[in-house]
Amino acid sequence: MKYTNILSYLLVILLLVTVLTGCADSSSQPEDPLADYVEMLNGDIPEDLRLTIYYMDPTILTLRALSAEDLISFPETKKIVVESDELLANFEALKKLDPSELVPAIVTSYINARMYYVLEAGESGKLLEVTISEIRGNVVVNGMEVEFDPVFYELIEPFWTEEARIMYDWRKET
Repeated sequence: MKYTNILSYLLVILLLVTVLTGCADSSSQPEDPLADYVEMLNGDIPEDLRLTIYYMDPTILTLRALSAEDLISFPETKKIVVESDELLANFEALKKLDPSELVPAIVTSYINARMYYVLEAGESGKLLEVTISEIRGNVVVNGMEVEFDPVFYELIEPFWTEEARIMYDWRKET
């Protein structure tokens, strides 16, 4: 009988801990994950803007799914760094992303990163961070998982190398 009471108390405590730790403070999370990006597009463009694109051949098989961090350090990963001058010359491409048209993922998927890019500026930090899962999987944009949209490729297409352009020709029928 004594062990039953102790077990009951432990279960209640475990339930309380689970409930209390699961309740996140919604005020600590940004309401619009793309607010800084939109503000940059509509305001003063930082002089130290930089786009870094990491990508690998989407047909390469890996032993496990890759996160964005894994992709960056994976031996087969290629890297493109686009400095401010080139970004400004192709700035219209960056305006193709309309946050109001993003569709939150109904079914979250197992992200297996094959392309990751980040647009950042010195003081502002990361303005846009995109992880693309394989060719047509869901996309994670500033921490929010959304449905695939070709705009995520169109946004950075002017900055691709010829090799990346061939690998990620999303217009192909698959």
